[in-house]
Amino acid sequence: MPDQKFANHAMPVFEVPAIPGFPEPTSDQQAGAGPADAVKSDVVEANTRFTAVLGAVLTVVLAVELATVVLGVRGLLGLHVVAGFILAALVVPKLATTGRRMVKYYRHDDAFVAAGPPAPLLRILGPLMAVVTVALLGSGMAALLGPSSLQGDAKSIHMLCFWLFLLLVIVHTAAHLRESARSTLADVRRSPAVTGRRTRWATVAAAMIIGGAAGGLAATYVAAYLTRFPHGFH
Repeated sequence: MPDQKFANHAMPVFEVPAIPGFPEPTSDQQAGAGPADAVKSDVVEANTRFTAVLGAVLTVVLAVELATVVLGVRGLLGLHVVAGFILAALVVPKLATTGRRMVKYYRHDDAFVAAGPPAPLLRILGPLMAVVTVALLGSGMAALLGPSSLQGDAKSIHMLCFWLFLLLVIVHTAAHLRESARSTLADVRRSPAVTGRRTRWATVAAAMIIGGAAGGLAATYVAAYLTRFPHGFH
């Protein structure tokens, strides 16, 4: 027979302390998910927030870019160029985060599969928008900095891509606005905190600084460009 004084005492319960930088597990996670599952879901949320933060900053810079078009790009071509280079620098990590989600999902990573794919229409829209964005930014740079023999064609491609890009941006923004706003605000407020926050914001800041510096240098060619094309991008 077991000793009665030991039988009458329950085993003590020890609480595992929270790990700094990682979100507290939910009751469902505590019941059925192990530490590896929590880390995996944290990785997915970190990637989602990075994509959202980049999208939010890109939206602001894009608004500046569109303002230069509406107000007259010829008179604001310097600002148009600087904003365009900042957009290009921000697009690089944006494509990396969205590309990572796609690759992880189709390689059957458990955490990314559990998060689910985008809607069917957005799975088509995403790659199309990536191609149009690269074409828009690349043709704009070529129109300003490329060989004079290519500048005219690059200018025409840039203008064509702009209208297609604008249409895709409207659809893309409408589809992702609520989710992106939620994720961006959660990262700003750290509620809950998700690992990699400093890296996310440092990457955004670095991209803007690099893009702004490159755009400032490129803007020195604006006068020469306007001599060749007096009407700017119109």
